[in-house]
Amino acid sequence: MLIGTKQQHAKLSANTTGLKFCSSNIKPVNQVRNLGVIFDSELSLKNHVTKTSQISFMLIRHFRQIRDHLDKNSAKLFANAVISSKLDYCNSLFST
Repeated sequence: MLIGTKQQHAKLSANTTGLKFCSSNIKPVNQVRNLGVIFDSELSLKNHVTKTSQISFMLIRHFRQIRDHLDKNSAKLFANAVISSKLDYCNSLFST
């Protein structure tokens, strides 16, 4: 993955096909996942935020289906353990 701003990416020639390392061609990609965080070539984290939102929404929908079968304390525990942990994971990346 080549990291840079849109202007820096525009400076690269259109025919840049990758890098050569130990006689192997390495093709650049637009995004990579590392420890569950999706990084894009501009480090905007837009794809990571989108994916985290989708997963959180899905978990909330599933939680609604079982909510009536849980007491209030169990529901709080479940929400904090499952849903909040998804939202809080690697949130220090967003402080920059």
